Amino acid sequence: MKILFATDGSEGSAVALDLLLDMPLGPADHVAALSVPVHHYFALDPMGTFAAELVQAEIDHAASLAEEVRKRFGARGIETSAHSDGGPVVDTTIAVARRERCDLIVVGSRGLGAAASFLMGSVARGLVRGSEIPVLVVRDRRVAPTRVLVGVDGSADSDASLELLMRLPLPKDATITLMHVIADVPGWPPQGLAASVKVAVDAELTRQAGVVLERASAKLGGRTVGAVLAERGRVAKRIVDRASSDGTDLVVIGARGTASVGRQHGTVADEIVHGARCAVLVVRAPAPVAPRKAVAERELVHVG
Repeated sequence: MKILFATDGSEGSAVALDLLLDMPLGPADHVAALSVPVHHYFALDPMGTFAAELVQAEIDHAASLAEEVRKRFGARGIETSAHSDGGPVVDTTIAVARRERCDLIVVGSRGLGAAASFLMGSVARGLVRGSEIPVLVVRDRRVAPTRVLVGVDGSADSDASLELLMRLPLPKDATITLMHVIADVPGWPPQGLAASVKVAVDAELTRQAGVVLERASAKLGGRTVGAVLAERGRVAKRIVDRASSDGTDLVVIGARGTASVGRQHGTVADEIVHGARCAVLVVRAPAPVAPRKAVAERELVHVG
């Protein structure tokens, strides 16, 4: 697996680095260490001389952070490359991950100081919302996860999260809990609905939940599945509550959960990343590739 680890030298990044170093990576794995220079000031003199010195100092600092990560993984025999590309943090992180053909982006949930802590939080949110490459947001725990909660819904993104989980370097004693939430629907059941109809609808939803969980369990193959759960309620809240009560140290979800759940709440993935007190892995299925013939026809139409 090829992993992009993004660091800003903060405590949050240090936690994420420790977790990644504790995972059972092997000779076939590769870590691309990235630190993006962030400039924290405006021009300080009319000629810009001092500002230019600060710019170079921040570029050098970013390069040293990436190099330090490279050395730490190199000491473990893990192939590692160091990168310190400049630009907007989220866009640059995604661009480097694409260029290096990474399978996963790993980032801490908090950055340097109060202002930068907000920045790193916004970086994590930006990556979760904008990256087609899976994103692992690490919080607090410094060791490899052994209690994994996977929210499944049968979507393409959910299936992609299970496929990535099968490849993720986890400890041998890691156990997995599969969970499907039958989402609350506003206004359901409507007033006056016959009790028999409600019972029939609820029974069908329960049946569908069972099918989703059975398919998910089959996709995990040899991974140890500790429990299979079907619950009802608000998706994000149920997953966060279950993660808390079970002592989960990694939540895995498909990015289909980023569908809007109301402006006051943002998205399901946002809520889980913000609310869970453990690492969260958000996975988006690869976009379908248009057939060559269809692409050629569109180009001809455009040219004509």
